[in-house]
Amino acid sequence: MNPQTQQPLQQLVQEDIIFKIKRHPIGIIGIYAVSAIILLVLAVVAFGIIPKYVTNYNGSSIYGITTAAYLLFLVMDLVFVYVSHLVYWDNSWTLSTESLAQVTRTSLFDKQSSHLSLGNLQDVTASQEGILQHLFHYGSLRVETAGETSKFAFTYCSNPNAYAEYILEARERFEQSGSGVNNGLKKLMPNPAETNELPLPPLVPPNYPIPPQPPVDPSVD
Repeated sequence: MNPQTQQPLQQLVQEDIIFKIKRHPIGIIGIYAVSAIILLVLAVVAFGIIPKYVTNYNGSSIYGITTAAYLLFLVMDLVFVYVSHLVYWDNSWTLSTESLAQVTRTSLFDKQSSHLSLGNLQDVTASQEGILQHLFHYGSLRVETAGETSKFAFTYCSNPNAYAEYILEARERFEQSGSGVNNGLKKLMPNPAETNELPLPPLVPPNYPIPPQPPVDPSVD
């Protein structure tokens, strides 16, 4: 391709973000609770049971050893909770007027990003299994595409049925707007001086009612 015929990057039609889906906090609350219980039990053992029943050593030596061991485990536990916190909240879906983006993180050093054009999206399945998911209004979302099995699956999603409806509505608007050309890729704005077609109007973000979202840690992007 001749470099002189390429359109500048600024002329690309930009995608407009509709909303970002974060996980429901119930999935991380269990880790917080278990960590707190473990620390409490270890504190009772280290400062209550061991000094009482271990009498072969000086009392100050026992307290010094148990304190050092407890502080070491405390640091390890806090690091584990912090890493779990980052990994959990870094999973998200972002819906735009052109595509659905997924960020999947399973560990501190394993993070993957995927994008799916709304033109390739066929259906969205929302599921809620068990009394807890219905009681706290969370569940799973899964996207179905043509051909190969989609990798888009989102667990611990707040209000999955509402989000599924919004994603399907975004796909319908995407198809009605004619953006399905080029498989939903960003299209270059045509130059009226070189073509007989009128320039495409800029995409206007649809007035979507944003579903209620769970509270998230403001320090996490």
